[in-house]
Amino acid sequence: MDVAGSGAGLLLLWPLLVLVAVLIKMTSQGPVFYRAVRIGQGARPFVLYKFRTMAANAHRTGPAITANGDPRITRVGRVLRRTKLDELPQLFNVLRGEMSLVGPRPEDPRYIPLYNAEQRQVLAVRPGMTSAASMHYRDEEIILAGDDWEKVYREQILPHKLALDLAYLQERSALSDLLLIGRTVGALCRAQHGLNLLLKLRNRHLLLLDALIFLLTPALAVALRLEGVAWWPQLAPALLFYTGVSLLIKIGIFYLLGLYRRYWQYAGVNDLLELVIGVGAATFIIMGLFMGAFDVLVGYGLAMYRSVPLIDGLLTGLATAGTRFGLRSLNYLKSQHQVRYGGRRTLIVGAGDAGTLVMRELRANPALNMEPVAFVDDDPLKVGATIHGLPVAGVCNDAPALIKRLRIRQVMVAIPSAPLGRQLELTERCRRTGADTHSLPGVYQILAGHKTVSPLPEIDVHQLLHRPPIETDRADVQASLRGQTVLVTGAGGSIGSELCRQVAGCAPGKLILLGHGENSIFEIGLDLRLHFPRLKTCPVIVDVRDAAGVEQVVEQHRPDVIFHAAAHKHVPFMQSHAHEAVSNNIQGTQNVLAAAEKFGVPRLVMISTDKAVNPTSIMGATKRMGELLVMAAAQRSGRAYMAVRFGNVLGSRGSVLRVFKQQIAAGGPLTVTHPEMRRYFMTIPEAVQLVLHAGVLGRGGEVFVLDMGKPVRILDMALELIRLAGLEPERDINIEFTGIRPGEKLDEELFLSSEHYRRTKHQKIFRVTHSGALQIEALENVVQELLALTRRSRHLNAADSIQDALTHICYYIDKYQPQAAVSPAKSKTHPQQGPLRPASLIPNP
Repeated sequence: MDVAGSGAGLLLLWPLLVLVAVLIKMTSQGPVFYRAVRIGQGARPFVLYKFRTMAANAHRTGPAITANGDPRITRVGRVLRRTKLDELPQLFNVLRGEMSLVGPRPEDPRYIPLYNAEQRQVLAVRPGMTSAASMHYRDEEIILAGDDWEKVYREQILPHKLALDLAYLQERSALSDLLLIGRTVGALCRAQHGLNLLLKLRNRHLLLLDALIFLLTPALAVALRLEGVAWWPQLAPALLFYTGVSLLIKIGIFYLLGLYRRYWQYAGVNDLLELVIGVGAATFIIMGLFMGAFDVLVGYGLAMYRSVPLIDGLLTGLATAGTRFGLRSLNYLKSQHQVRYGGRRTLIVGAGDAGTLVMRELRANPALNMEPVAFVDDDPLKVGATIHGLPVAGVCNDAPALIKRLRIRQVMVAIPSAPLGRQLELTERCRRTGADTHSLPGVYQILAGHKTVSPLPEIDVHQLLHRPPIETDRADVQASLRGQTVLVTGAGGSIGSELCRQVAGCAPGKLILLGHGENSIFEIGLDLRLHFPRLKTCPVIVDVRDAAGVEQVVEQHRPDVIFHAAAHKHVPFMQSHAHEAVSNNIQGTQNVLAAAEKFGVPRLVMISTDKAVNPTSIMGATKRMGELLVMAAAQRSGRAYMAVRFGNVLGSRGSVLRVFKQQIAAGGPLTVTHPEMRRYFMTIPEAVQLVLHAGVLGRGGEVFVLDMGKPVRILDMALELIRLAGLEPERDINIEFTGIRPGEKLDEELFLSSEHYRRTKHQKIFRVTHSGALQIEALENVVQELLALTRRSRHLNAADSIQDALTHICYYIDKYQPQAAVSPAKSKTHPQQGPLRPASLIPNP
């Protein structure tokens, strides 16, 4: 194995050996090789060969052992040591039988007397190019960087190396040797600095390397033809003449064919064919020239054997192809080794052109954090085969089982040539397993314009939350909604539409979709008909501010539960449109509650917000008033009417996530109001789970809140989002601070100081209650006053309208009053009435 391995290594790597030798010679004075006496098998000394990595005569100017940062190491030598390429000449030692490919590293004679009887057992075998100890101490120079390096080596490193080698020799086998060689090759491939240096070779470097090859191959061809070198004195003039002529012809042909204008790191079959044509053309011209002028050249003593041009051409082809496709192989090895082992385990559906393209891209981009594990494909010739080192583990229908068996987290469906129905079927089956599944279009479909790629990045929102998704048991929810009539207001919104989908999955008897936007109601209705064809849905176009319209819908359908999601939620917009916020969030909620009470709806859940806690905005204040109205209705009717309090819902309309993604797609900048702005965040599915569970857990008058973990700084989310999009903050996308907008505050709160909260049977859901009873009559009077104020404020300028409405609303709820607010008794718009004191609204303890 040693002779075959070293011979094959020298045959494959000789272009690299020549290149390294040239670099050493060009960059420093002295010989190419360093010869050192080492102790081999049977304690016999031998001469070990290495590429010289230090200045000439370095052994006379410093210690025998090299430490990290040794000034005697040359620039090229530093790279050779880091990549271990300086060890390659030891292949000659292996070929001569002095060393083995695997075995204890040969030691300096000075340290052999330190061996004890047990340690001397390593001298019973041939030393090797690689060993268990050398793999363990790949960074030995760094360890020896201290002043007392000799003591460290004698007392610590040397005994441990010998122990590792002895342990390996006791368990040694042919398989373990092969595995150790594989580990060594893998470690060399991980030496990114050396690989990057080699991959930076350009055509001008290849031209110099070709010139060196063209100077050497004629002599090698003659040596092969005459089986020796005894011919040198007689054929020297002819060889020199032949070499000069062939050098000019070969370089000229290569230049004319454009072989010095190619990027060989991505060479393919076409490039190989061009190279073969170039070598063949040069060989044909040289052969024709020397054969045609043979009689003339004989007279001058410059004739060359007729077979030499042919042998020379074969050697030239092997050498030039080896250098160029050596670069291609190094580039491939680098991309293969960049795969993120331990990343998201990925299954590729389809092992054709599209699938292999996906596999190569995953391996070439470690930032994707995806580890390709296997293919599946319906072609029986591919099943069981290995493609680019990846097994084809089964047919496409085996994908769900393989996802579980191989612990797959991501699935890439790459079969663009398959019928659309088949693609959708496989995508849906994979998604049902819980794996994140994407269907990829073919490149030809994108080029033809049949499909497009969205500029918006696809982001896993849980990576932004830095917490696992919150999952709750839905058995109680499904039991409570099965066969029931459910009304969802705001059914066309992002929360309302997802609420409809999850309610539909619980098999209700009927689902009423209420909203004032016809397009959004049409879209959610169509989506439900596609995915739940047996579900009875009733789309209704009604504005919740239309009391008669809402009452008519409730009277007609007599729902068992109402989920009230219709609301205005955008803080800055509502600051500029206070009358809209009051009429929609307060009057609309009042209308829905009135209809529910009148027609005996057993359960109602209203969606509120954490901005309702100590509000500084019109939107937050109106949502808090909505919470009080729900509490009053529950107290008055004795029914299970309750509210849920949301944080910021990622992915909803107007969500900062959507804004950031659009800004990234536009090239930035990302706008953040303040570097210390923090918010509680939840996903749309988490928000909907909270709503559904509130409908089961609530007994009436409570507010339910999800445990969303710690608040997230908006700036951190922006930075993380840029990185998840594969970009770098400040280099690719800038961040701009725009200042806090009207109505916003730096931090949100989840509970009022007057509220009592405790966890429910679902550990991630809090139940919030007040002690005492709400003054219902006083609350109704406040609402009527606010609605009247809103109607009058339409005729004022915007600033007066906003300030007056905010003053009145916030003064009457939870003893909160903005710093700039005045008492309602001093209001310009309503001076004739005295204020209703806060104590008349808040539950009395």
